[in-house]
Amino acid sequence: MGTRGVRRKKGEAVEDPSDKWVEIKPTPPRPRHHHDMCLAVAKIICKKGVGKSILPMPIIAVELSSITTGTVESPDIIAFHQNISDSSCIVFEIKLSRSDFKADFRKECRLSGSGMGVRRYYVVPTGLVGVTEELNGWGLIYFDGKKLELVKESRLYDNTERHTFGETNTLINLIKRGVKWSSVFDNDDFKTW
Repeated sequence: MGTRGVRRKKGEAVEDPSDKWVEIKPTPPRPRHHHDMCLAVAKIICKKGVGKSILPMPIIAVELSSITTGTVESPDIIAFHQNISDSSCIVFEIKLSRSDFKADFRKECRLSGSGMGVRRYYVVPTGLVGVTEELNGWGLIYFDGKKLELVKESRLYDNTERHTFGETNTLINLIKRGVKWSSVFDNDDFKTW
């Protein structure tokens, strides 16, 4: 047998395919430090909570798009807790660098003052942001790679300061996508087919 469409004469050597093809090695995936930190923090919040003021949150999602939330906000972590008297939504923004932390204040949802969450927190590597820095009412949580430490409490945002439609829309979309109770919903793992 020879190459399709080309006849070989009897005794003629077959061409070595390695002469024509160059081996392409797959490139290793790029590091996803932000996503990995989001997942690690979300798992701790889901199972243990943070300190005494943030209880374990049974419905929690990581890195949702603005399409899912129905607003301009795309929170790194959004968590929901429901009990008989009330329900609450808490937003956590993961910041790995000072420049990322400072850039967050320029987001449209921060400037308009209508973000999601009854309480809102920045989660940063230990010591990246000082306790005395102005956070516009947001709380501060340090993450050392294994545990979370609540450093500064968030103020409570009432319904006039919150985007309650976005919170409700996010929860409905998570339910449609099959979010499971007491587990972390990772938007990267969600398949639409």
